[in-house]
Amino acid sequence: MKEINRLAASLLGLMVLSFSCAFGQYGELQIPKNTAGHREAVQGKSSERTVPGGNGGPIILAPPTNDNCASATTLTVNANCISGTTDQATQQGGEYLCISPGGGISPETVWYRFTATATTMVLGFVQTNTTNCATVVAAYGPFGAGAGCLPGAGNQILCQNMALIDPGFHPQLTGLTVGQQYLVQVQGNSCGGGNDRFSNYCISINTLATNSSASAPSMISSCGVAFNGTTGGGYFGNGTSVGNNNLDNNLATTLPFPAETGDDVSFVVNNISWFSFCNGNAVSCNWALNVSSITNCLLPSINAGVQSAVFTGSPAALTNIASSPSRIAPGGSWASGTFTLTAGQCAYIMTDGFAGDECDYNLTLTNVSCPCALLPIEMAFLTGAAFPEFIELNWKMTGEEDVQDYRIEHSMDGTQFSFLDVVDALAPQADGNDYRYRHISAAEGWNYYRISAKDINGREHLMNTVSVFQGRNSSPLQRHFWEEDILKVIYNADQSKRLSLSIQDVSGRILYKGAYDASSGSNTLALDLSGLSKGIYMLNIQDGQQQVTSKFIRN
Repeated sequence: MKEINRLAASLLGLMVLSFSCAFGQYGELQIPKNTAGHREAVQGKSSERTVPGGNGGPIILAPPTNDNCASATTLTVNANCISGTTDQATQQGGEYLCISPGGGISPETVWYRFTATATTMVLGFVQTNTTNCATVVAAYGPFGAGAGCLPGAGNQILCQNMALIDPGFHPQLTGLTVGQQYLVQVQGNSCGGGNDRFSNYCISINTLATNSSASAPSMISSCGVAFNGTTGGGYFGNGTSVGNNNLDNNLATTLPFPAETGDDVSFVVNNISWFSFCNGNAVSCNWALNVSSITNCLLPSINAGVQSAVFTGSPAALTNIASSPSRIAPGGSWASGTFTLTAGQCAYIMTDGFAGDECDYNLTLTNVSCPCALLPIEMAFLTGAAFPEFIELNWKMTGEEDVQDYRIEHSMDGTQFSFLDVVDALAPQADGNDYRYRHISAAEGWNYYRISAKDINGREHLMNTVSVFQGRNSSPLQRHFWEEDILKVIYNADQSKRLSLSIQDVSGRILYKGAYDASSGSNTLALDLSGLSKGIYMLNIQDGQQQVTSKFIRN
């Protein structure tokens, strides 16, 4: 939390002053423009509201259920964001405020609680209305289960004045203690003037997405198959310089127009994800990228959308070859124009939420000048499962021409990977080869693994990344994988019982429900999902009082 705390400390005096006497200066513009000059005010409702009662008089609305930190709403790790409001909330006596709002302003606070499952996690907060005074988001901890209420909430690890940034806020919370709980406070501030006197938002807590850095991108098809993605989840602004727009952390600037030293994109980066593909042809070929199907955005239309760019080079030295407008609005699309890759060359694609928005979208690559030729090295799947004494990785290769060995790297935060081991490649088989690797005495908490294939010419091809939680309270959901249209779920039950399963899309719609009788020990549950379209989904398993949730992709 060094960067976050340093920012909070340096701005504290400015924040207090702006709360007490400067809110009216923005008028309708509660979100100041950043260096790219592209952010506009979020549209909100009028602050004057009349709620008639049965006899024509006003109704006194009840405060939110999480108005008191003792009744904080629990955030489920890696679940969809949940809607919240400070409307009708109150300030408890002695309640800790990370920023004092000053005289004449009434703080209205609500609370959330989550249990850390990794030392670094991403808080997602998207404010969806315009307030007459700036909202503040704060976090405190660590605490034991159910602990940390007043006055103990003063153990601050995050304090952010939302008037100073984009409405979508996705900070990394670092230095967390696995198994301990943390409180998140949303502080609305009611004062005079126009706009709403409360804050509406969507909030979530996530482990780091495996493809949140250029060094660990997700591989996507280069043959015209649409990839369905989302800017929601464990994504954050992981560049440097003003606006996080130096994505490779060097001083080279490859933009075709004036920019700050080191900038790789012209727009502010909020919650970035990375993808890659390579030219499998023996000659140079041209490609074109299309970003489309932008739906299910959280922000109002004036700020809703995504932004994207294409690079060549390497994660440590990116060369920008195409940038989208800032923003691509819902219902719109962006065509990159053609770009050339030499034989065997790879390209990198980034997508980001405009103003920190969380939206669904798809990426489609079209090979303009050459026949579609996949690289002769292909991984069918990579899974990981936790056992008491080790973590087991399993992967299957459907193409491994000229592969010499597989390099396994390990990380505890999903960002910084270190070498773990090498597995020799087997002789290629018509139906592919299966591989297994056991990481003995893996550390408790979330463990991240990525596998690269090294060919006989010494080139490395990044294949895939997987995360596995290890600990005494490991999830009973060991792994899941596809076999044709059947999703196989490996679930470890503590006793014979009946499990309820459901599948939701990213908008929260339930698309599948089923019940399964599980026996004590390991169970393989087979879900026929032949009617499920491509996209990102959440699998929910209700096991008595426990709900287990996991994200999966239908390719």
